[in-house]
Amino acid sequence: VIDQNKLPNSVIDDFEDGDLSEYGSTGGSPNEGGSFTVTSSIDAISGNNTLNVTTNGASGWYATGSKTLPNTPSQGDRFRFFQRWDTTNSTNSGGLIAYQDPTNHIRIGYNAYNSEFVIVVISDSGNNFNSVSKSLSKEKFYEIRGKWYTDNTIEAKIGEVGYKDGNELASLSVQDGTYTDGGLGWSGGSY
Repeated sequence: VIDQNKLPNSVIDDFEDGDLSEYGSTGGSPNEGGSFTVTSSIDAISGNNTLNVTTNGASGWYATGSKTLPNTPSQGDRFRFFQRWDTTNSTNSGGLIAYQDPTNHIRIGYNAYNSEFVIVVISDSGNNFNSVSKSLSKEKFYEIRGKWYTDNTIEAKIGEVGYKDGNELASLSVQDGTYTDGGLGWSGGSY
């Protein structure tokens, strides 16, 4: 995960240290068997490791960070992350920004079950949701780029890793001023 406004110290977490202690795990019932692990992968975009979110059918597992992670995105920032989903579960997965708790955050990701790229602002006062239909391949990394403007616009694009501006596969935005900053996290399961 990279916050492009905070270069050169822009890497938020590349999972190379294998340490997930800055993340908690919540959601789903304990017997559903969801988990988060760091594994070595030849598909890693940078370095050798990737974070794996395993839901095993759980309804909403989150690996959640805190504001103690360096460079977490806030309003006014641009950021990007890389995401893939597996072939065994048609599921929702995504990156979380402005993470406050499991029911208050912004999720940007892919809903494989409905074949749609989504942004959803989740809060106790209700959800603000936008999606665009797009079929994408499983077991393949995609690059998601976001811009969080100071006018409360959150814009996201998804494309092949390293895509040039204008060559994204899908883009969308949502207007919402619920959050201006927060932690970072990862999700799997239902929205």
